[in-house]
Amino acid sequence: MLALDPAAKLHLSRTFERVQTDFESEDVKEARAIIEQAERLESAKLFKPLEADAVREVTKEYFAVDLNQPERLYSTEEWKGMEPDPHPDLKRLEAEEKADQKMAKDDGELSIMDLWKFDENGKLVRREQ
Repeated sequence: MLALDPAAKLHLSRTFERVQTDFESEDVKEARAIIEQAERLESAKLFKPLEADAVREVTKEYFAVDLNQPERLYSTEEWKGMEPDPHPDLKRLEAEEKADQKMAKDDGELSIMDLWKFDENGKLVRREQ
């Protein structure tokens, strides 16, 4: 096998990436940007490690879950059934989204959510075709 020095590998990698992205349509570029933003948001933390450790130390007898995953609080036995009410506009917004998706499908357009979905863990994954 041919061995390349690191500089050559970097150059080939950048060339491949440029060739790949230069020929993408605007829709594909927009979809890629949306997916990358969703991945960044998914991995975002509410609290920095030092802050989370300090809060956890103070509240350990009350909250035994990771502060950066507050949705898991309601899966614990003591908080089960105490979930907050959904946002008042949530149903309206979901209905609008479904109507928009239906209209796009009727027009023969593919939306980003036709290609991607959130799995049971809330992670963005590609839909099976």
